[in-house]
Amino acid sequence: MRATRRLTQGVATKILFLVFGGTRWLTARLARMPRYFFNIRTDQETLLDEEGISFASSEHAVKEARLAAKEMAAEAVLREEAVDGTGIDVLDEDGNLIASVLLSTMLKI
Repeated sequence: MRATRRLTQGVATKILFLVFGGTRWLTARLARMPRYFFNIRTDQETLLDEEGISFASSEHAVKEARLAAKEMAAEAVLREEAVDGTGIDVLDEDGNLIASVLLSTMLKI
């Protein structure tokens, strides 16, 4: 059975700051745009993003999720960890699933 954990505000802020690159992330947070949430899913658990990040459009949010997935996949390969089943679910403010990005689809071998 897969567990679901909520990211604490400090942890969520650090993860998203690192993944989305400081300046772009802070700029997006200050603007009044729709908020999107990036839940990190593995075979064992789901880490819920309770803060979210504002983007101008869902397309922009998905693009950022794909970039984050590429970085996460590269880091996993360097640590010799499997990425099967790990992904990022992008949800809108209403909780609707916009996209699921699997880390394994980001790898080009």
